[in-house]
Amino acid sequence: MITKKEKVKEIDKKIMDNAKTLMKNRYHFLIYTISGFLINMLLAFPLMWFWNASMPSVFGFKTLVWMQAWSVLMIGCLIIPVKTVKR
Repeated sequence: MITKKEKVKEIDKKIMDNAKTLMKNRYHFLIYTISGFLINMLLAFPLMWFWNASMPSVFGFKTLVWMQAWSVLMIGCLIIPVKTVKR
């Protein structure tokens, strides 16, 4: 028969395990969010370079600075969503 003290210890252990898992998941979420944001910002540079190399001479558009290229990239991501594969 399980005593009340053993039940309390078991519940405390489960709570601590859940707390550790929650903190681990928070760190993973934070790391993935920050790294995704940085990768996204770095992808704006090739877009800016390709745009500035081709669009002004071909179509007469203005050149883009980095923040404008990032905005175009974000608009493109919103308009054309990426399809993910479920595991």
